[in-house]
Amino acid sequence: MLEKPKLRNAVDCLHLLEYYAYIQPRSRFLKKANELDESLVEEAITLAKIVRTVEDSEARFADSVVKKYYGEVIE
Repeated sequence: MLEKPKLRNAVDCLHLLEYYAYIQPRSRFLKKANELDESLVEEAITLAKIVRTVEDSEARFADSVVKKYYGEVIE
């Protein structure tokens, strides 16, 4: 697992959230998200909402972030 990643912007944060969404159950995903800079997470979630509308593999990752963040996933 990654230790204290250095996030330079919301895109870095989105990629990290995508990673967490892929490997973690929702409860752990939210715990990890809450440990990050709140403004970057908010911007990353906004980006994820935009990207999830595109039909490609990145959209699937972004979709999983939004679903886990808002509890749209049952685990």
